[in-house]
Amino acid sequence: MIAKINPNRTFAVLADYTNNKEKDARIIAHKDVCIVNNQAITDSFETQASTNKRVKNPCKHISLSFSPHDANRMTDDFMAQIAKEYMEKMGIRNTQYIVVRHNDKQHPHCHIVYNRVSNDGKTISDSRNFQRSRKIAYDLTVKHGLYMANKEQDQEVKRHRLKGKDKTRYRMKDKIREARSASKNWQQFNTELKKRGICMNIFYHKRSHLIHGVSFTEGIRHLTGVKLNASYPILCKDFGDLVEDNFAEQCGKRLGLAIDNYGRFGCTVTVGEKILNRHLDQIVHSDFTFLEYGGNDCDFKWPEIGADPDRRHDPNTDLKTFSLTYKSLIDKVRNLGSRPVMFSLIPLVSDRYFAHVTRDMDKEGRSNVLRWLGGDTEGINNWHEIYNLQIFKLGLALNVPVIDVTTAFLSKKCFQDYMCADGIHPNEKGHRLIADTVCDLFKGKRIK
Repeated sequence: MIAKINPNRTFAVLADYTNNKEKDARIIAHKDVCIVNNQAITDSFETQASTNKRVKNPCKHISLSFSPHDANRMTDDFMAQIAKEYMEKMGIRNTQYIVVRHNDKQHPHCHIVYNRVSNDGKTISDSRNFQRSRKIAYDLTVKHGLYMANKEQDQEVKRHRLKGKDKTRYRMKDKIREARSASKNWQQFNTELKKRGICMNIFYHKRSHLIHGVSFTEGIRHLTGVKLNASYPILCKDFGDLVEDNFAEQCGKRLGLAIDNYGRFGCTVTVGEKILNRHLDQIVHSDFTFLEYGGNDCDFKWPEIGADPDRRHDPNTDLKTFSLTYKSLIDKVRNLGSRPVMFSLIPLVSDRYFAHVTRDMDKEGRSNVLRWLGGDTEGINNWHEIYNLQIFKLGLALNVPVIDVTTAFLSKKCFQDYMCADGIHPNEKGHRLIADTVCDLFKGKRIK
């Protein structure tokens, strides 16, 4: 459902426009208005408006549009009910109105005309109407289970009718959407964009020099990410914060070392074992091999929990398999002549992570996940802490040094400032903190 607050018009103009038989119009709800004809409608509104001359624009017009997917459900009574609920939530009470349904388009829609002068002569506020309307329309869509199109898909736009700049913009939108769907991280996203003839540009804040946004170029056409439904915050939800200089690269520069980074997003210890086996020759010639596992191992398949919270759900890697596989990795690294070094886990920001993993769920799904967690998003931390403790136990038992990044983050007054919006990955400041921790240990020769 989309609610559009239209420009100011007179009651006479809107009576003729809304109650127009050429549009197959019919009044499906009204209050305190004589509806025998358009002139009677106009007179009813204007008579009441005249009781408060201070209101300059007493006539208001809002259109409510629904998806064709909801056409079979959208009876006159149901549409009128939604219109009344919308007006109630908008504070349009104790006043005259008409709700007129039109049938001249593919999608069901209606028009609300109401009087800003209430029945007792008071003014009905229209302050912040646009912001409130957007939220109320969304809430009613969710409440009534109406079709909710993904705004990034622009499914309703008729591409063949577009021309000029609009045609280019939607073509770029489609290509960027395809690239996002085919990517799991920023590197893949950039590669997929290039395949489609799109170049991504990064721009920085003038003072902080941190990444401020992205734009995209196709040929001579240049558009910001905001105009393409691919703003930097939206992309960060998909891929985490963009860190051009991650902690491994920073450590290499500071310590004067060559560091090969084979880390991958979403990598569990079992996937890490396969990656290690592909790089045995490199490990043989490496003084140290850094191992960082656990964060994805202790994670869950959240959509499955949202769909059925009452059955048993296990982590991606059970604790026993995690321990045995990690030990096997350590033994293999040692047998190849390299020294293994483990990382502890970065702490979670539970509320952010909950929002991230449930972002595509409906209200019931989010409620199910929260119930499964025991009613508190902090429940997400339980398994995370269990696996983190196991890392320290393995380090102690196998005599492997553990770089304690957990303490490095938690010792900060507000460690959340060092984390991405998804609540699990470090942002630019977080990578800098990890690099500081690693470099301090090596410079202090506590790892050698």
